[in-house]
Amino acid sequence: MDKSEFLEVAPSYYALAIISIILDNHLVHTKDEIIEKYSSYDPDDPENPFCLVSDGKLLDRSLLLLESQEIIRIELDHFGPPLIIPHTNFETRFDRLCDEGNAIYDRFRSIGSTRDQ
Repeated sequence: MDKSEFLEVAPSYYALAIISIILDNHLVHTKDEIIEKYSSYDPDDPENPFCLVSDGKLLDRSLLLLESQEIIRIELDHFGPPLIIPHTNFETRFDRLCDEGNAIYDRFRSIGSTRDQ
């Protein structure tokens, strides 16, 4: 996969990671919590975690994507971190995206990695 293809596809996978967290608990999250959820720590080097979802442009693009799809809403604050809030009818909206042919989301749902666990 070349860089341009990666930059086109990656935000959807980051978005799916966020969806997965919300499907698990339906709670409000911050970007730091999402990054922590997808971080692995080597006991020999705990200061340098390996992050499957890291902070930066891809995470920001995925949040904007989910916001535009009305999956989440982002609440800004003057002093605290932005909050990532599941949109009203989150699961219904996610199901609709799957049913509309969003292959990445539908594949995730078909594996049984959502509510069935």
